[in-house]
Amino acid sequence: MQTSFPLEQPQPNQEFYDLTVLLLLKSYTRDSYRAAGNGEPLWDPSRPEQNWWDDTYRGKTGPIVFNAIQYASDGAATIVQITQDAKAMATPNFKGLPNYPAWTPAPTAAVQLRSAGASATAVDPNELSTPEQAQALFGELGGASVVDAGANSVTLPGIGEIIFPISYPAGDSRRAFAIVLVNGKLANVGQMLAEKYSAGVGHPGHWVTDAQRTSGLNWQIDPVEDGSSSTGPAVPPPCRALKANERLQTMTVGTFFKATQIRRTDLTSPAPTTTSEMNAVVLADIQTKVTAIYNLVIPHG
Repeated sequence: MQTSFPLEQPQPNQEFYDLTVLLLLKSYTRDSYRAAGNGEPLWDPSRPEQNWWDDTYRGKTGPIVFNAIQYASDGAATIVQITQDAKAMATPNFKGLPNYPAWTPAPTAAVQLRSAGASATAVDPNELSTPEQAQALFGELGGASVVDAGANSVTLPGIGEIIFPISYPAGDSRRAFAIVLVNGKLANVGQMLAEKYSAGVGHPGHWVTDAQRTSGLNWQIDPVEDGSSSTGPAVPPPCRALKANERLQTMTVGTFFKATQIRRTDLTSPAPTTTSEMNAVVLADIQTKVTAIYNLVIPHG
């Protein structure tokens, strides 16, 4: 699991540098957050987007005030103070849907035995489940008992057909477990799990009554918020305050846009005295403007 704590970056030994030097925390995307081993957070519609977090405040409560870089619509930047709850400081809020992995039971060598002279039939792995899965679903559904429906021969009432037992392979704990519900209906655990995870393992949903189903239950998939309707600005990451030898310097780029950089006042360049020095100043000014335009085109953070 990736932790995130404030870390001040070294002050560059140059006259001008980008505001990103002030940032104390790394920003993530949903994909990079998941790749760092932090799980799949759900979008919280009660909060604005937040692509960073600070483990300093994990388990704490109360308002926290921090500095952050705020960009105006024209690209100019200032440092402002933001207040939010400690729990929000320690919890990112990413737009997008979580990655719910597909439910894919492993193949099985279990076979359904038949009458003498008939070949055994392969068992569908979706009909099998582990004892742990059976017990978990038993508790979820509030069943009366758990049985192995493949343990013995069963004669179907009114039909007379015999369903022979299943031959399970060694080393595989899965069985044709079924839950006997309080209403007397039988629910195959493997089939119920396949239904529950039809939209991916972990996707929200709930069971509803359905008299037409053998189990008497049907899995209803719940909608998941993805933040696409949120239009508010994202919470900017914390930044350090300016040092005594730092100033914000805003410049106009083109006709309508502005860009802000940090100027280190103790490294002010002397006025150029030669043509080569003049060219160096011009090139430095071009580089500064190109960097500013890049920062306008590429989203900050």
